[in-house]
Amino acid sequence: QTDNDNGGPDTLARYGATEQEYSVASGFASTTKRVRGAMKFGLWWLGLWGDTSYGRQWEHAGLDRLRPTQVRVVVAHKSMQTVVVKASYILKADGCSTAIPCVTSYQVLANGTIVVTNDCTLSPHL
Repeated sequence: QTDNDNGGPDTLARYGATEQEYSVASGFASTTKRVRGAMKFGLWWLGLWGDTSYGRQWEHAGLDRLRPTQVRVVVAHKSMQTVVVKASYILKADGCSTAIPCVTSYQVLANGTIVVTNDCTLSPHL
């Protein structure tokens, strides 16, 4: 366990944080602890001064709300041995300017094998 590498789990206990397990619906292991009590208020207060956590940056960029837009599907190649279908789309989120262009290719071989490749172009500013 760690508190974002700012002193280790003992730092949380020293400042009065109590441990609470995540629910199964959170996607975390049920033994994963999270902060409650006075430390929760302290972390909220620090957020007022410019939270730099990855989670907040992720949400600000809209990465938690991405949806495919401008979807286009074409058969790019067809022969007796293989068929290639390409889907191009842009991942976007409402309320922000984040746009991630993507192309997913599905190559279907004569023996039934399907090879999937995905190429997304991410901005270095994300």
